[in-house]
Amino acid sequence: MTSVDFSPLEAFEFALRRWWLIAIFVLAGGLLGWGFTRLHAPRYDARAMLVITIDYQQAPELVQQTDDHYMEDHIIGAAYAVVISTYVLDQVNAELQAQGYSLDWKKYIRNLAWERKRSEFWLRVRDRDPKMAVTVADLWAEKAYSALVEFHQHAVNARILREYLAALSACPPPPEIESPDGLDTRPPSLCGNGSPPEIQQAIETVTAQIEVETAGSNALIPALAFSLGRKADIPVTPSAYRRSLVLAAGALLGCAAGIVAVSISGRYRRL
Repeated sequence: MTSVDFSPLEAFEFALRRWWLIAIFVLAGGLLGWGFTRLHAPRYDARAMLVITIDYQQAPELVQQTDDHYMEDHIIGAAYAVVISTYVLDQVNAELQAQGYSLDWKKYIRNLAWERKRSEFWLRVRDRDPKMAVTVADLWAEKAYSALVEFHQHAVNARILREYLAALSACPPPPEIESPDGLDTRPPSLCGNGSPPEIQQAIETVTAQIEVETAGSNALIPALAFSLGRKADIPVTPSAYRRSLVLAAGALLGCAAGIVAVSISGRYRRL
């Protein structure tokens, strides 16, 4: 057996003489692509968008950094966690069932994805039915927005109660001044005319309320702001398993395999 130098021109001419073999491989690749599309229907992506921002006028203690966004990411991350929480997704599933949809939610949830682009949160749903994808995406955005508003109100309540608690804690004991006729003439104040035990009881009550509201805020802060930015549009072009692309890919792979097969057979014929 001797060494044979490879000639691209000779290989090309030999491939042209065996065009029928390459055509067979192209056809076989196209048929395999067609079979793949029969087993995997096209998937459509629907995307709805939420806008989540920080109102720095409501949080003067937060300084917006230009080079370090750790604090901002941490604050918005709490809202992000609400959007993808089981609390929200379970509500989406319950609403779909109430509307008559029957889904294996544990499997269907794999079709859900999300991404953040600065203040925009895109919620993506992939489904064989483009209208179903839109329904789930919009419902997910609505339930997430409702949950954010609910938790945010608890955060606002907690802030108001903290301010009230600070005022109560600063209350001085009311002076005991008796008028000659025995009437109470203590001067009115922001703390009212409560006695020290009454003020202490009020402090304990407000402290307990703060704990409840803080737990209900789910780590959100009052300075967060939310809005439903955009509803999902009905997708027209598949995002996965697009039939024309799969067929073209199968044909190209078949063509490449045919060229390799012709090249190998040509080299063996020359040895």
